[in-house]
Amino acid sequence: MNVVKEERRARGFDLISFDIFDTLITRNVLHPTDLFTLVGHEILGATEEAIIFRDRRVEAESNARAKSESGEVCLKDIYRELFSYYGIKAAILKDCEIKAEKKSCHPREKWVRLFHEYVKSGKRVVLISDMYLSSDVIKDILTDCGISGYSNIYISNECGCDKVSGKLYEIAEEKEGLKKCRHIHYGDSIRADYMGARKAGVTPRLVLKEKWLNRLLRKCVGHLG
Repeated sequence: MNVVKEERRARGFDLISFDIFDTLITRNVLHPTDLFTLVGHEILGATEEAIIFRDRRVEAESNARAKSESGEVCLKDIYRELFSYYGIKAAILKDCEIKAEKKSCHPREKWVRLFHEYVKSGKRVVLISDMYLSSDVIKDILTDCGISGYSNIYISNECGCDKVSGKLYEIAEEKEGLKKCRHIHYGDSIRADYMGARKAGVTPRLVLKEKWLNRLLRKCVGHLG
């Protein structure tokens, strides 16, 4: 990625948006669900219990989404599903997950550099994410990663719609007072950040995940095995 070329490409756009996770920041685990294993191990102890918690946490999110009219859920909704297993300890597990998220995140330097160049140039820059964490928690993570200067942040569980449908982009444009504007978006997901953006008439710029080649090779080896 060439910062100068990207800036030149975005000159004619009224709004610039970035995805957050795996675009501006990344976690120090191979899979997001690895965090759940770490949380389980820290609070519940035994490795077997940690693995059971990870599987239950994944299932809880799926169940919560199935019950939600919009399909969007927050962390509180997910842990409500886990109360029957862990009782009052569910709240401790939830707090531990938030701390683990904050601890695991670090910036993707070249994309953060591009983000800050856009902010410095006076462009309207917003963040758009399909995520169950609250915007307050995400803002803390961004601050810890040295990311600031964005106009607003739009999170799917708070807006009641996602990027995959294209609706979250439309909400961001409307809230920014730039409905049907020239809008360019940077993100790593083909479904949410590329195809979803196109549905909303947004120009997508696909961002490769960190160590994407290693991930691809790992998958290929797994299939061959």
